[in-house]
Amino acid sequence: MNHLIKITLFLFLHHPLLASYHLENTLDLLHNHVSGKSLLSAQELRALEDDITQKAEDLQQKTITQSFEIIALYEKTLGPLFVSPKGPFNREQYQGIELDRVMFALQQGILDYAYSAKQVAKDPQLYKVKFGTSEYFPGSCEKSQEPTKTLVCKINASQREGYGYPTMNDVKVTRRPTGWYLPPGEIGVIAVPSSLVNNGYQIRVGAHSWDLSKKPKVHRLDRVSLVYPIKTKKVTIAHPLGGGIYIELPPDAKSGIQNIHAKNVVEAPFFSHRSFDLMSSDDCRKERSLNAPWVDFETERFMMQIPTEWLKQLKDPIKLMEEYDKCMDLYSELVGRPSLRANSVLYHQVDVTMRGMAFFPGYPQSNFNWNPKAPAIKPMQKWIIESPQKAGHVLFHEMGHAERITKFTGGTEAVVNFPYVYVHNVGYNVDLNEAFGLSFGNKNMSIDEAAISRMITENFREGRPANITNKPGDEVKYQHRGYAIYADIVDLFGWEPIKSFWATDQKNFIAGKDFNFVKGRSFPANINKDPNDSRILRLSIAAGIDLTPLAQFWGRYPDDQEALKKAMRKHNLEPSHKIYDKLQHYKTIIPMNPEEFMRHAKAAYPRVGKPARNSNENNPLYGQGWYDKWSQIYSLEHGEKAQKALQNLIDFYFPNGRPS
Repeated sequence: MNHLIKITLFLFLHHPLLASYHLENTLDLLHNHVSGKSLLSAQELRALEDDITQKAEDLQQKTITQSFEIIALYEKTLGPLFVSPKGPFNREQYQGIELDRVMFALQQGILDYAYSAKQVAKDPQLYKVKFGTSEYFPGSCEKSQEPTKTLVCKINASQREGYGYPTMNDVKVTRRPTGWYLPPGEIGVIAVPSSLVNNGYQIRVGAHSWDLSKKPKVHRLDRVSLVYPIKTKKVTIAHPLGGGIYIELPPDAKSGIQNIHAKNVVEAPFFSHRSFDLMSSDDCRKERSLNAPWVDFETERFMMQIPTEWLKQLKDPIKLMEEYDKCMDLYSELVGRPSLRANSVLYHQVDVTMRGMAFFPGYPQSNFNWNPKAPAIKPMQKWIIESPQKAGHVLFHEMGHAERITKFTGGTEAVVNFPYVYVHNVGYNVDLNEAFGLSFGNKNMSIDEAAISRMITENFREGRPANITNKPGDEVKYQHRGYAIYADIVDLFGWEPIKSFWATDQKNFIAGKDFNFVKGRSFPANINKDPNDSRILRLSIAAGIDLTPLAQFWGRYPDDQEALKKAMRKHNLEPSHKIYDKLQHYKTIIPMNPEEFMRHAKAAYPRVGKPARNSNENNPLYGQGWYDKWSQIYSLEHGEKAQKALQNLIDFYFPNGRPS
């Protein structure tokens, strides 16, 4: 009997009507507090926040109306969220902002659960609601002065097929800007051709689609982008924050160039360099006059959103897009992919904070911050509106992850920097050594300096591979020496071997070929754990020379020396006098005393010898902390051991001396 009572009680408590009733009561309590009719304690407000977060999915027409009324009253009496002094705030902060947190939970719940396509289409007037926090983010936007006027735009509603290894973005939807913006609280209507109906296409309102709920500091509502599946030829859209309007394509989209129509939306700045819509200087001048808060850029290689405020500093939108296209073409050229991809080579945007706890790849890549209360572009961000060639290493490092190029085991956070070397060196005639240094943010880190950073390690002196444990002391990740082998190959043999290597990798993947060329057994290709011997052999084939001694110098030892040597002979790959000369040169630059060590240390970490600013700089296992430690103990003995280890390597691979 007790068991039946428990089941009955569970069903009763979880009945949708009862859940809605409970939510009504919760909202009544909140309304009475905001109106001053019956004030709640801080503890009671925290309970309301939890209650709303848990029950937001039960929002129905009556509770949606209640919620809108409460938000309007709160904003009228106390002001909108994130307008000083209501934010930003720490996610674990409660004291003094209990009511603001409840309103945050309520507005987030409404965005998450109240704006379904079915509900908005059923009762559009209910959704003519503007959240005041929209003035902060995504920004203010005046409503259309001609709400019945039909606007028309063209989009490419087809998706190209991927090529080679799938990139992180190949399997996702593709976003197409329309050049329109939905003002907050307005009801827009988007009309599409029949080929887009019930075929996986959808309308997105608001480009900022990342969920920021795991960020320790709250800078805006966590989720601010709404999606409307295209189930009919006319789709009604609404958004209390407003946002740019985009058509999203499924991966297999094949509808071609299509006209999209809209009413009661406004034109937003949109700069296009697409083959079917190449803008002129006159077109750009017109776009500059538009006042929506965000700007879209789209070519067939890149896409971006920036705050409209930044247009004041943008000199030439067409040149900017050409610069991005140039860099993207160089990038694709190096990694063996076609210029036009299944998705944009790069899609990035500016937000109030970066999407993760560290820098991340993504569609969009969202690693560059902006403060709506100080909206002007910062000097360090000027590259965004000038050229990605000036970007610094973050942009291309994260592109490298998204690209999913093959790597030695442990090289995940290293080789992804290397394509930026190609962009600098080939695209902008920057000296190879400077380009190599800039690829990870230190122009002083030449190939020679990277070689020194390898040779002064204990592992090198003892004839051991580089540390790739992914723990403190790792000698590859986030370090120039972790990908310097590729720069050395370029220095000795030019760019063609690297280009040929990655192009062949792509073709082998397409053909379904096994990557383990050395032992000839079935070996599932893992882009981040490419077998040493196979990778050394494939690089050697691309260079036309045996690269094994160079690979071992950089800490990539053969797994099966005899098998690899046999494979080299099979492909007629001989030792190289250029590698011999390079290794002999490296022997002459090994630091032989504390002064020479410190010279190198200052090139690697200019703050060596100065007080550490944080625990990372103080850790003796890596980085500045490691150099601080060894600058105190490095001696002639260490230099001589490194020279001996290098001579042993030379003697092993070149027993007859310098090859002819």
